[in-house]
Amino acid sequence: MNGKNKGALWQYTFVTQLSESLSLVKSKTNGTLMVLRVTPPDTYDIMKTLSDIRDDNLMTVYDVKLTGDLCLSLCEYIEGVTLEKAAQNRGLFSEEETKRVASGICSGLEALHKRSIVHKDIKPSNVMLDKNGRVRIIDYDIVRMSRKNASRDTDILGTAGFASPEHYGFGQTDPRSDIYSVGALMNYLLTGCLPSQKQYSGSLSPVIERCIETDPDNRYSSARQLRDVLEGKLRYNTVVSPKERRNRPFRPLPGFRGTKVFPKILAGIFLGYFALFAVLAVANIIIDMLQGSSNLKYNIYFTIQFLGFFMGLPYIFFGDVFYISEKLYPSNPVRGKQISKALGFVSIGIGVLMIFFYDKIF
Repeated sequence: MNGKNKGALWQYTFVTQLSESLSLVKSKTNGTLMVLRVTPPDTYDIMKTLSDIRDDNLMTVYDVKLTGDLCLSLCEYIEGVTLEKAAQNRGLFSEEETKRVASGICSGLEALHKRSIVHKDIKPSNVMLDKNGRVRIIDYDIVRMSRKNASRDTDILGTAGFASPEHYGFGQTDPRSDIYSVGALMNYLLTGCLPSQKQYSGSLSPVIERCIETDPDNRYSSARQLRDVLEGKLRYNTVVSPKERRNRPFRPLPGFRGTKVFPKILAGIFLGYFALFAVLAVANIIIDMLQGSSNLKYNIYFTIQFLGFFMGLPYIFFGDVFYISEKLYPSNPVRGKQISKALGFVSIGIGVLMIFFYDKIF
């Protein structure tokens, strides 16, 4: 939006007072309803940063300016209902509805976290479902910028039950603090209670438990990671916390990670075939060495090609058995998983090339 259009935004008429710091106003230019927010001048920088962010799951801040000792912000007026009101009107949410809501919240949080902004107050009354049913995060009253090397927040603010331990001086709030709040909110939508009062016991329980871990290192590492879990792009038990990693240094083999029997049968057949082929290949090489066979070189080459590049390395990379994805890209396990899969395909490609170079080698 150019300066001229932004200037026109500030031509409005007063409609009604919403609270001590919020007023509903109407644009003289096009009749659009907006929320005028009045805050202390030290909030200008962060509100200005918010005004540069556009995301479908966030309340838009149109423009910000300083007037005397006040910071004035013109924000989007959203028609809809808060999750708090929705829960009161219709009762508990289903798991699918909860996942959709939480996924939308995570999408909005991603946009904030990319700009080093922590919302700090994700709760049912601060998330709306607009008239189209879209999830919208509102209320930037206590948002803050993450600060490197800070041990705790300057102000201890948050809503009891939804706020993480870091909100109360047990460290600095960061994106994982918002993830804690999303977990508490999911529990509220599913049970009507805070996790401390009653914890959900359905299939989303492991996800909620991960979100509300006391140690932030044991939560999901990012809003993107949690969203991928909620949308089925990652299984919750493939995202391993440092605490779990210490107790279980090796991830269960692919096929043995779930509770279903059929994948375990297929995985068992595959592993049995892999083990039998490996034993026969090595035995063949030993026999060739003892007999001085001319096939020794070929058998070694074939074993390396098939067991190594067609089976061994792809299995390790695709299966991510030894947490390779987390080592490749520790700051973003989702990205690490993509790299790990790419290396698996590279391995298979090398195996294919070895077939075409066979004549040159032998």
